[in-house]
Amino acid sequence: MIPIEVVLYRGVETQSAFEVFSSLQTVAEVEDIFNLDLKSKNFDQVDVLRFIREHITYYKGHSTQAKEFQYAHISFFKLPTQDLNASHPMDKMESGLSLNGLLSSVIAISSENDYRSGFGLLHAPNEETSLVSIASSYNELAFNMQNEGKNSYSKNKTIVKSTSTEGKHLLEKILHGSRSLIQE
Repeated sequence: MIPIEVVLYRGVETQSAFEVFSSLQTVAEVEDIFNLDLKSKNFDQVDVLRFIREHITYYKGHSTQAKEFQYAHISFFKLPTQDLNASHPMDKMESGLSLNGLLSSVIAISSENDYRSGFGLLHAPNEETSLVSIASSYNELAFNMQNEGKNSYSKNKTIVKSTSTEGKHLLEKILHGSRSLIQE
């Protein structure tokens, strides 16, 4: 079995599955808590549990803005962001339309404060088809139905998903710790 080292950086003090696993004493406890079956053709269940404990090393780290992350061959992370609905002019949001509106992909744009994704008409074909016109009107109507439709009607506005870039610095630090440099 290949040795595995896990370093879990967390900003909150909660018990991880690794901590729960390390506190369990018996095969029955591990199988019950984690809904596992440790049976093996070649090894006893106690031996399988011992192999796991011997080959997986777990460390706990605190994620703070000042902390340097140690090298990681594989990194999994969840940025501390929250997606919010925001308004954006349709003609200022890049279009993801193709095949005269039969296909559409979600385009994202970035600014200093956030990433925005949603429906847009910037750089859309000049000839507007019925399908593109309906999609545009539908997105405009959806924007204007916010607040139960009590706001003044606004033309050319659409709802976009806005994701904060506040975790961008943290992501850059994680990526820096995940890169390896090979020189010849």
